[in-house]
This record gives sequence, C-alpha cells and structure tokens, in this order.
Amino acid sequence: MKGKRFAFVSPNSTSGYLVPMVKFKATGINPERDFASVKYSGSHDKVQADLAAGVVDAIADEKPSFLRSQKSGKLNTTKYKIIWESDPIPTGPIVVSTKLPPQLIADLKRVLINSPAGLVDVSGTQSAGYTLTKDSDYEPIRQLKTSLESNTGAAK
Repeated sequence: MKGKRFAFVSPNSTSGYLVPMVKFKATGINPERDFASVKYSGSHDKVQADLAAGVVDAIADEKPSFLRSQKSGKLNTTKYKIIWESDPIPTGPIVVSTKLPPQLIADLKRVLINSPAGLVDVSGTQSAGYTLTKDSDYEPIRQLKTSLESNTGAAK
C-alpha cells in the first residue's frame, strides 16, 4: 500500500477511520507519510464510489456495506477484496426519547429483542439480532479513541 491513494470515511467513523487508524499506528503505518494521498470521503457510500471511480486505490469501510455494494454490482467482486478485517465492533444503538409512553418503549424493546436474525435493519444491513445495551458496551471504542489521541497528540 505504500505510495498508494487511500480514503477513510470520516474522522468520526468508527469502522471507516478509528479502528483502521489504530491498526495502522500499531503496525507502524503513518497514512499521511506512507500513502501518496489520504482522503476523507464523508460516508461509506462515497468512499466506495471513490474506489470504484479510481479516485483512490484502497479504502477503510465497514464490511456489511462493502459486501452489499459487491452484491448489488456497485463494486466488482473480482477487482476489489478485503485485505484486513478488525475484530467485531459495536454498532450504533437504537435510541428513543424518554418522552414516549413507557409502554411503547417496552413494546419496542420486546419487538426488537424478539425479532429474528436476518431482518434488514435501519442501515440496510441484515441484522444478527438485537440486544439491550448499556453505555459501558461502548467503552472499548472510547479506549481506542483515547489511545489514538495519545499517540497522535490530538484527535482528527
């Protein structure tokens, strides 16, 4: 990858920036130094479009989105392949207002928890199912961010 053009999704993306950047740093890769150029495309769709258009040579992306784009024909399966995959990371939560009636909140929780795996979720990804979360479930992501900030001196 040295000397190639690379795109991240956004400095605010866990799968499209934070996790790959931590891996780069851990392996001694400095994207600003080692890649010919670094771009922030802005979304998973846009980073894939930049790859398909030849604007960049490689991207950081989330696997489900990448595989959906391959399945739909947006990304040629013989031209692009996954070269590294992180351990699973928590996905974004589904959050509702506490102003909703308590029974509605309880019903929503029950419906989601009891939904079968394989349903398409709000992001268009096949769901592996739902579970209740708590704030501490996201602590590993906060630790990655803190680690990256301490290694670079500042957050992007």
